[in-house]
Amino acid sequence: LFGGVSLSKNFSTTPYFIPFPGLDASGMFQTPTEARIYVNDVLVRSERLSPGEFELLNLSTVAGAGHMTLVLKDAAGNEHRSVRPFHISTKLLKPGLQDYSYNLGYRRIGLGQESSRYEDPAFLGIHRLGVSRSFTAGFGAEADHRLLNISPGATLLLPWASQVDAAIAFSSEQGKRGLGGLVSYRHVGRKFSAGWSVQSLSRYYSNLALQDLLDKPKFQKAVSLSFHHQHAGSVSFGSA
Repeated sequence: LFGGVSLSKNFSTTPYFIPFPGLDASGMFQTPTEARIYVNDVLVRSERLSPGEFELLNLSTVAGAGHMTLVLKDAAGNEHRSVRPFHISTKLLKPGLQDYSYNLGYRRIGLGQESSRYEDPAFLGIHRLGVSRSFTAGFGAEADHRLLNISPGATLLLPWASQVDAAIAFSSEQGKRGLGGLVSYRHVGRKFSAGWSVQSLSRYYSNLALQDLLDKPKFQKAVSLSFHHQHAGSVSFGSA
């Protein structure tokens, strides 16, 4: 689709680095304490902690919703148990972490019909920033000698195991201005999941991929619903 130069961040070059917020636990003890951490009733870590503050990072990196049980046993043998629900999304970035891709070159023409025809110098860029553990903001831009498209967007993690993604795009091509928007909602639970998405494009909306499409989709929607059982499996329903 594109021939030229690219500057991009690639997290896969560090296999053990986790770019999205995982499940963490922190606190403070006055005596030596034994801590056991269960994620969805499965023991994932056991630690002997010295008096003072502690922080345990990335206890779980499995996407979706669940619950963590923290069992603390102090030097006197007293045991304290606390349960904390969580929701991990791989679409978020850790606070302060950036992800980007900047591309400058030529658009490929006749994909699937010709092997090496490139025309029209173009720019394509996207940049995302982790603002907090539950909010990631982003910005995209596309341009060539006829077109300019800018598109801010964001991902927000809600407290009740839900996620909202939203983006709006403004385009201008040879004096014709267009508008596009996308909103999606996803709830992920241990027993059921549900989601919906809506995308709308105005008549003159365009970007580098849609320029040559005369019959572009003006409105699209999708709905999904899934039920999960630990032993029986899952069943899903969807409509688009």
